[in-house]
Amino acid sequence: MTEKAELGLKKLDKGDAKAVFALSNDYADAFDYSLKEVRGLITRKGAAGYLAVAQTDAGAVPVGMILGYPSADFSDVWKGYAAKDLPGEYVGKDRFYLEALAVAPELEGAKGEVAGALLKVLESELLQAGYKGITSVLPIQDTTGSQPEALGFETRKRLEHFWVYESAGEKVDDTVDVIYKSLVEPAKAKK
Repeated sequence: MTEKAELGLKKLDKGDAKAVFALSNDYADAFDYSLKEVRGLITRKGAAGYLAVAQTDAGAVPVGMILGYPSADFSDVWKGYAAKDLPGEYVGKDRFYLEALAVAPELEGAKGEVAGALLKVLESELLQAGYKGITSVLPIQDTTGSQPEALGFETRKRLEHFWVYESAGEKVDDTVDVIYKSLVEPAKAKK
């Protein structure tokens, strides 16, 4: 990744997870675990997966994967979990809970830096979409099961800057779709 690389996110919708990850066969293979997770998540109400891409001198390059829940419709996935780990005031609608973040294996040496950059991009997109304020933190881990320290974060408090946002009701889709069309589709067209 060059210093001028621009990071963007593409929201994964019901049917296109496999197609999006197929942008790179190696990437799709490396993220087989994430693909399975995405297939499950995107069929649940409110769940979301994001493909992170970097626009480099060589074109758009997939660099990471983000899984989260832009809704606090605490369905089966949250049973027991919310009551155990979240104060009652955080159980409501229009929140974004970031659950997992994966960085492409070829960027293993810069995992902390890349993960931090991806979270900043996600934060920016959510804020632009009308999310206001951080309300809580959920545990973060990558596809290898590493804990926050392994991703380069200093403390749990450090994570609080990125996680749950209260929404003003607007959708994230429009913003990330613009980024996706400007980064990924032109690169695909060149192939």
